[in-house]
Amino acid sequence: MTLCVAIKAVDAIIVAADSRGTIGDPRGLTAVNDTQQKVFQFGTCGLAIAGASEMALAIIDEFQKLGMNNPGNVDDAVAMFAQAAIWCDNWYRGIPPAQRPGALFILSGYRPAAAPASAFPSFCEIKESNGT
Repeated sequence: MTLCVAIKAVDAIIVAADSRGTIGDPRGLTAVNDTQQKVFQFGTCGLAIAGASEMALAIIDEFQKLGMNNPGNVDDAVAMFAQAAIWCDNWYRGIPPAQRPGALFILSGYRPAAAPASAFPSFCEIKESNGT
């Protein structure tokens, strides 16, 4: 299970997620990795992922390959994710949607007129936590 949050503060948006990844059936043998990156900078936006991380990372890689990884605002980013939905439909053509891997994205950012002056001077450093 993944925990991702986006919190609107006075002059910024805070995006955070845990770093645990699990592989396998949770009712049986499961491998655990506590170093997965789930928070990314996406242009001027923050992006957190959950679910099938391999699918989410494939989409992020595709954005990067096509030079679509630097949206100027949240509206541009949303439009880019509409394109990602088309990619997924093509990648999994012939497989019913209920049987496809599911990836969840939390996208956070400001619309140009609503952005505080200091909203995204630089993206925060991603820090690893060992749970203490």
